[in-house]
Amino acid sequence: MTKTKTKSTKQCLEQLDTTDKCKRSVCMNKLSELEKINLKRNKDLMKKLIAIAGVSLLMVGLTGCAGKFDTFQKAYETCGSPAGIRVSDEGKSITIDGYGEDDYSGADLYDTVCVLDAIKTPEYVISNMETTNSLMGRQSATFDGIDISWSYHPDNGLDIVVHKSDN
Repeated sequence: MTKTKTKSTKQCLEQLDTTDKCKRSVCMNKLSELEKINLKRNKDLMKKLIAIAGVSLLMVGLTGCAGKFDTFQKAYETCGSPAGIRVSDEGKSITIDGYGEDDYSGADLYDTVCVLDAIKTPEYVISNMETTNSLMGRQSATFDGIDISWSYHPDNGLDIVVHKSDN
């Protein structure tokens, strides 16, 4: 139904003479409303995907299949060396630059989940990531000698920095 409305609104815009500003404004408002609806649907989908990813990590962790990698480099390579993710500091850090609405590139949710799973990120950290919003600022946690921090904003996506502690 949305595709039909969008198509008819676009057709409306194409058929209008540019001198008829009133009718063009009405069509532009219709198009803007539809874009807002689609944007909200995309945000809702992202929240659902993050929740599904968290549940998936929990299930994998319970079956004992998670975390068979002891280095960030191995985790990165096993996940296919995805775009938006890089290993640095001689293998002691991994940075995940998540894809956001204003980004042209970045790590998608599946690659992010793959890396977090590979480094044995605990469920409580995943749950904290799922509930982080743009007003909360940078969040952090420590587990098994690993420091992890993250932030989320719809425009920038979920950005994560993971570092092996020197302790």
